[in-house]
Amino acid sequence: MLRGGLIRQSCSGIYHFLPMGQRALDKLSHLVHFAMRSVGAQKMAMPFLTPAALWQKTGEKVLDQDGCLCVVACSDGTHNLLLAAASILCDVR
Repeated sequence: MLRGGLIRQSCSGIYHFLPMGQRALDKLSHLVHFAMRSVGAQKMAMPFLTPAALWQKTGEKVLDQDGCLCVVACSDGTHNLLLAAASILCDVR
């Protein structure tokens, strides 16, 4: 995608979609949506900022450098995690 001019690297590990890359991403998203509808699956959106307590309940590593980009402390003493969207997979019950 980089050589094809669909994306541009801004720094190590961070890429931006250029207009043709965004168009390709939209087409792929449409194909996946159509395939999901055909088998009765549903689409779900999740926030990038989630409470740390939620991850502690599940036993997941909260401060894993590969999956957590930033820990945000709130004024009430709780912590939230800014997570990398590509690394999040969940089981909806």
